Amino acid sequence: MSFQREPDQEHLGEGHVALSGLQVRGHAMFSHEGLPLESETLEYAWLIEAVIGDVTGRLTSPQVCVVLQGLNELELKW
Repeated sequence: MSFQREPDQEHLGEGHVALSGLQVRGHAMFSHEGLPLESETLEYAWLIEAVIGDVTGRLTSPQVCVVLQGLNELELKW
């Protein structure tokens, strides 16, 4: 299906998003508490930190919805 926009609205078919930087750090936490001496340590948690740089772009409302849906699906896989 093809949809032709009016000439003054052609820019609405294109969009872009730019991310200046992304850094993800993870730290595993271990414990010996309550374990016998001969046993291994117990991994009980992860600390995950994400640092996101500047996000810039120009998107239409439907494009924003698609980006947010993708991020929501990404969250479910963690």
